[in-house]
Amino acid sequence: MGNRTFYQLCCDQLSRVPPVVKADLTGKTVIVVGANTGIGFETAKHFATMGPARLILACRSEVKGKEAIRHLEESTGYGGAELMLVELAQFASVKAFADKVDAEVEQLDILVLNAAVSAETFEVTEDGYEKDIQVNYLSLALISLRVLPKMLKTAELRHETPRVVFVSSEMHQFGILRDSQLNDPSILETLSSEQTNASYNGVLRYSLTKLLDMLFVIALSDRLPRSKPTLIVNGVNPGYCISELRREFQGIAGLFGRIMDYLVGRTSEEGARQVVWGAVGGAEDEEKLRGAYVNIASVMAPSDFVESEKGKAFKDLLWHDMLKVLGKADEKVLTIASEHLKNPSAL
Repeated sequence: MGNRTFYQLCCDQLSRVPPVVKADLTGKTVIVVGANTGIGFETAKHFATMGPARLILACRSEVKGKEAIRHLEESTGYGGAELMLVELAQFASVKAFADKVDAEVEQLDILVLNAAVSAETFEVTEDGYEKDIQVNYLSLALISLRVLPKMLKTAELRHETPRVVFVSSEMHQFGILRDSQLNDPSILETLSSEQTNASYNGVLRYSLTKLLDMLFVIALSDRLPRSKPTLIVNGVNPGYCISELRREFQGIAGLFGRIMDYLVGRTSEEGARQVVWGAVGGAEDEEKLRGAYVNIASVMAPSDFVESEKGKAFKDLLWHDMLKVLGKADEKVLTIASEHLKNPSAL
């Protein structure tokens, strides 16, 4: 891929989306985070048609989550969907969700990290981090690290390769970092400060969070052991889809979004097909999927920055800072990293 022009991105949007890939999920457990609406819900519906033993919808709202399960059962006939609650803007809630998965989920085969926000105005969470960064990046990273031992155990018991899918975006190529920030050992604190966000732009911040996600996907994949049963982590671009993601946008940003929806927007179901491919597709060459950026049911190179020397150096600095932040939020993170990852905190 590398960086693509706006014209190339629009051509991608107008290209035919391949049919959803199917797999036999009998006896397997799937978790979809952010599953009550949009791409997450459509992803869960696709999984439901594959007969998993357990399909867990992780949602913020109990009311909306139960309504999603009702719609899923009505549309697919699948009766094994379950609801677990998680508020990604609160580390305490994410930790409680991870504890619940630890206690109640015996094996975990597929984890889809779909939830995201795109706020129009600057907002700091009760944990002290800018909301988009915490919801779209830090909390998803926390979930993936907390369930890592369970997924590695699943790999060992099943002699198969579980997968973690981050829902990425072509927008990650527009994530902007100043040169001074590329060497900032407390970059996540800096990105959440009022000074840094004096001229906050919701679209650019969303793009930056997707860049951080993609760097995390690669950093985690690099640190996974290869000498024993392991798992695959990848980032999937569902494309520009008509969804509730831009519901807060007003003015020019809102108008531009509506125009894009009309001209090139995919349905959430079409976007979900890409996510499902990242979770069960490409079995003929799984090695290519490790730390991969997936676009239109194929592995492509991520943005130029991600593959640059600056990007690679920043990836490791970001990993180190992320571990510091999440280690304070949940004491289990550092233990898991030291026990299950290669050079877990190396810069």
